[in-house]
Amino acid sequence: MRLGLLSQVRSLARVMKTNVSMLAADGQYRQAFEQTLTLRRMGVHVGDENLISFLVSVAIDALAQKSIQSTLSVMPPDWETLLWLKGELAMTSRRQVLIQTALKTEEQNGPGHVRSGQSQPGRGSG
Repeated sequence: MRLGLLSQVRSLARVMKTNVSMLAADGQYRQAFEQTLTLRRMGVHVGDENLISFLVSVAIDALAQKSIQSTLSVMPPDWETLLWLKGELAMTSRRQVLIQTALKTEEQNGPGHVRSGQSQPGRGSG
């Protein structure tokens, strides 16, 4: 994934985490959890193409986990929502994003190899 896109995805994840907090503060717990599930999926899609994308993926997943915890901390007991969340978390099987894959790519391409998204003379983009 291109470096500029990784930055944008990370920024979007922070905005979404803020939105989760606002939804939870407004008592819209299920919608808040739906946003956290979307955050988790975003983290998986960022992947482990290289070390930077791996770290961004881990950071987004951490935002999702923190969002779930903070929403649970303000939510009144609601077994229906908790059972729904448990089922959703079980169904959204998180593809393992592995540091080994990222390190292998780094080793093959050389340290710091990241597509910047800028064209170089005589070369295509990325």
